[in-house]
Amino acid sequence: MARPAYIVFAESGAIDQPTNRASFFNVVENLDVIQQEGNATPPAGAGQRATFRIVVAWMKEPADTPDIVFESEVVCLAPSGEPFFGGHATTFTFPPEINFHRLYVNDLHIPGFPALGVYNIEARLRRRGEEGWTTRQTYPFLVRQVAAPNPPNAD
Repeated sequence: MARPAYIVFAESGAIDQPTNRASFFNVVENLDVIQQEGNATPPAGAGQRATFRIVVAWMKEPADTPDIVFESEVVCLAPSGEPFFGGHATTFTFPPEINFHRLYVNDLHIPGFPALGVYNIEARLRRRGEEGWTTRQTYPFLVRQVAAPNPPNAD
């Protein structure tokens, strides 16, 4: 069974075509939302930036032959543990010369967050035909509230 390699949650990234090496820019650990008067939770659209990318990598194990088909899905769990967003399962195999498989979620638009706290991006993996997800990897990030910036003095 393929094993977890990494998850990256970032504002942007690039793939070098000749080498297939990935670069990620502005990796997200915290997302700050502006404090709203009398509101403990951020309203829709309260994030600093609305578009992100997620990259999930799975590493091939010696027993992962090209005829084995895997299913993978990416979901984000809110601090309550409830799903916040997610996608459909995608399938892949490991050709003989490939040791890592990357799954990309590009142009991810997040209009707002239902609550403050720790969110977890979870990548799930199973062999096609299996009922439950057998392998998981997670990437936590914090949505926190910050005070509104003071307006500049008009001298």
